[in-house]
Formats: sequence, C-alpha cells, structure tokens
Amino acid sequence: MKSLYVLSTVVILLLAVRCSSFLDAKPDGSLVLPHTLRDLQALLDNESRMLDGYAVAGENGSDYYTLDDASWLSLFIEPRSTYIWAENTQQGGDWSNGYERIFYCNVVLDEVDAAAVGSLTEQHRQAIKGSALFFRGFTYLSLSQLFTPPYVSNMEDSPYGLPLKMHADIHEPLHRASVLETYTHILKDLSQAAALLPEQTVAAVRPSKTTAYAALARLHLQLGDYKLALEQVQKVLAKHSELIDYNTLDTTAEFPFARLNKEVLLHASMSTSKGMLKPDYAWVDSALLALYSPDDLRRSVLFRKDGNGFRFKGSMIQRYSPLFGGLAVDEMYLIAAECQVRLEQEGAARGMLNKLLATRWRSGTYIPVGLELSGHKLLARILEERRKQLCFRGGIRWPDLRRLNQDPQLAKTLYRNLMGKTYSLAPGDRRYTFLIPYTVIAKNNLMQNPR
Repeated sequence: MKSLYVLSTVVILLLAVRCSSFLDAKPDGSLVLPHTLRDLQALLDNESRMLDGYAVAGENGSDYYTLDDASWLSLFIEPRSTYIWAENTQQGGDWSNGYERIFYCNVVLDEVDAAAVGSLTEQHRQAIKGSALFFRGFTYLSLSQLFTPPYVSNMEDSPYGLPLKMHADIHEPLHRASVLETYTHILKDLSQAAALLPEQTVAAVRPSKTTAYAALARLHLQLGDYKLALEQVQKVLAKHSELIDYNTLDTTAEFPFARLNKEVLLHASMSTSKGMLKPDYAWVDSALLALYSPDDLRRSVLFRKDGNGFRFKGSMIQRYSPLFGGLAVDEMYLIAAECQVRLEQEGAARGMLNKLLATRWRSGTYIPVGLELSGHKLLARILEERRKQLCFRGGIRWPDLRRLNQDPQLAKTLYRNLMGKTYSLAPGDRRYTFLIPYTVIAKNNLMQNPR
C-alpha cells in the first residue's frame, strides 16, 4: 500500500498544495497523478490527511472549558483571539487543512473512473469513489459550521457559502457558492457516498454506509430537518447500536476508552489547536461539571482532578491531544432522542435517552426519565445530556450553539473572564461565522464574511 511509487506520488501532491492558506496559491506545472485503484486507495488511507486535522476553531470558541491568564498568554495569536471571539480572528489552519483534504478527494474522484483495476476489483472502485465523496462531504460540513452563516429553516438564501472545489484542477476559478448551494452539495456528496460504500469495513478508519448515514444524520440535525435526521439515525442503529457500559471502564485510568472501541463509527481527530485544548491548558468549565450527579460515571470517566479544578481525559483517541473529531454511536442516540421529541414522539425519545443513560450511571442508581418530563422540559433534558456526553468532541458544540441560539428558549450568551476583563458572545452574533483568511480573500477576489 505504501510503495515507493505511491509515497513519491503523495509527496509530489503534498508539495503542490501545502501553503500557509490553501486556495491562496496557484502553482504552475503538471501534477504527477496516481493511475491505479491501489494508488487511489493509498491516497485515501493517508491517515494524516484524511483522518487528522479536522476543524478545531469551533471547539476553541465553545463553552465547556476555560483558560487561566497564564495559559492564554502563552498561546499563538490565532487560538488566543478565538478564545475571546475577537472580531478579526482568522482560522488559517482549519481552512488550509480542510481544503487540502478536499484536494486529495478531488484527485481521487477525477481519476477513479478511468483508473486501472490492477489487483483490485470493480467493487473496490465503487468503495474508493464512495470514500472520496464521503471525506469531501464530511469536510465541507465541518467547514460550513465555521465559515458560513448559521442555517435557518426557510431562510432567504445567503451568498456567503463556501467555495466549492469540484475538481483537482488548481487553475479552476474560485468563487463562493450560496449557503443553499453549499448544503445541497454536502447532501449530494454524502448521499452518493452512502450508495457506493460497503456495508462494513475492517475498521472505523475507512468509511462504510453506516458512517455516511451518521454524517447525514448530523447534517440534517444542523439543518433542522428532524424527520430526515431520525431516518438516518435509525439506519445507523439498525447496524451499530451497542453501547459501552461505563461500569466496565477503569475510572482511574489515564485514558479510560480503548481506541477504535465499539462506539466509534469513524475514527478522526481535530487539529491540535497549538495547545489550546490540551489538559495542561484547558480547565473544564465549572458550570458543565455541576451538571453531573455523584453517581454519574461520566464525571470520573471524562475528567480528572487537578489541584482546584478538573481536566478532560475522556477522548477516544487515547492521548491528550488532538481530541476526537469523528462519529460515534452515543451521538446517534442523542440525535434520535432530540428528533423524536421535536416530532412529538416523546415515549420513543424517553426510551432512547434512558437506554443511553443507563450505561453511563453507576449500576443500580439510574432513575429512568418518565412522564414527569414532557414537551420543552424533555427537550431541555435531552440537550443537557447532549452537552454532557459529547463535550470535547469535534464538530458538535459550536454547531449546537449556532442552531439552538435561533430558539429564544434555548439561546445562550457565552462569557470569558480573562485578564480582569469580561468578554461575551451573544446569540446571533456575526462572530459565530469566522473570517476567511485574508490571503484567500485577496488572491481570489472573494467576498469576506460580514462584520
């Protein structure tokens, strides 16, 4: 898989596209392209490009952790400004990583139909094409939560969508699609991926149909289409519904979760964020900690005591940094429960929530949610459990804040106390959409996000 030829191909591609902000350079010359299915699969198996480096800016701006003054001062300017939601903060690393991954996907998609079969089969061709479509769609979904305005149901279309690169041609003109065009393209990529991918793969480092269904469930939830989101979750849970019983975990372990455990649907990680979310920097927010009851095992599985505060230790990557940025079964349970209560299927929503939480509490202590919770109170409980279960996960909390802020009953103003000053981020603030890197704007004559 990693032959000298393939490694050389990857290096040539890498040198052609690596720059301070991807899409701000237009190198000349022809690229040496892979020409067999095995070569294309090798590009997709390049873990550092396909599975690592997913967008982290939203996590840096989220509300489940705090920094002290000394830690904040030690950071580079980009994560430091993101932490306080500075108006002019850019996210060059997330932009570059995302579009570099999209470039790799487009190389595969441009070549896959004509690539020689070699030692593989036509079934492999379909799986390779589906994988490239999945990673492209999943990456655009991640980028859309940073660089496009929050989607509002029945909204007037906005011109501030993403630049949609459809081919690996580095001379292809670049322009911003509309928000509707952006989400339509993401939906198309992930739907086509689901049709092409195999039912299962040997490990969660390659996508399967279930992985694509999970990404579609997340997409439809973010768009507020609860019926379609629930349909996709049900497809996932029909194949992968098993949960980890937290009573079987060693709560004193440095890393309680096994890598590629049975809840992982896609193993992926966020960017390292230059130390921002590392446990030596980030303190778990006290308001989040207060939500866990004494018999809730997540308090000891996810966090460790450190002096007068707590640090996060519950990543499914089995190391402190980077953090998990993939897809998992527990997220699917919580998407299902939220969609069911919004669709007035409250009995099913309670059942889904109780099944999950029974595995998170000390044996014999969990009291199931019953008829005492209904309507908005039940929704609020589900969203609280979503916040508790999925903290420090890539691509979840920031999109949640963006979408939930559209409901006055669920909207939340964020605060940071730093260097004797209080910073805030109000619901609907334009800073929920980050600026595209200035170099990309200037060299491609793109519209910048409003401020």
